[in-house]
Amino acid sequence: MQKTNWKKLANENLKEKIFVIPTDTIYGFSALSFDEIGIKKIYKIKNREKNKPLINLISSLNDLKKFKIKLNQRQKIFLEKIWPGKISVILKDKNGNKISFRIPQKRNLRNFIKKVGPIVSTSLNKSGEKFHKDLSKIKNFPEIHFYIDEGTLDYSESTIIEIIR
Repeated sequence: MQKTNWKKLANENLKEKIFVIPTDTIYGFSALSFDEIGIKKIYKIKNREKNKPLINLISSLNDLKKFKIKLNQRQKIFLEKIWPGKISVILKDKNGNKISFRIPQKRNLRNFIKKVGPIVSTSLNKSGEKFHKDLSKIKNFPEIHFYIDEGTLDYSESTIIEIIR
């Protein structure tokens, strides 16, 4: 487990790795959105149910295309009003699969995502347990490769909404 910063983390090979980052809500276990092995590792260390999806953090509306999400004009205008922000949105891809997204407020996090691509993130805890506002329990998770420490975060949950066409 290696402590790092945003710039160094963006230059690491993150494939098949788990990293812990401060989001604009809480610290989160994270992996690249299209990295099946990294995502499986998160589910395993959290003991998370497979049917409980992870949120995708993206840097801009353009990232939705990578998930085969096509927005109509009304949806685009709405998302431009609420993002970046602490609002997570569930959208359907072209196959009807529901996928959740958020564009974080934190500029250094958005810049990181812009460089490495979309990431998944979920609270830093085992499923069913209380989440951690700081990294005091990080040593309980030896599977973590990298982490960024920004002290204790002021926790506030994101609002979750679903957009239906």
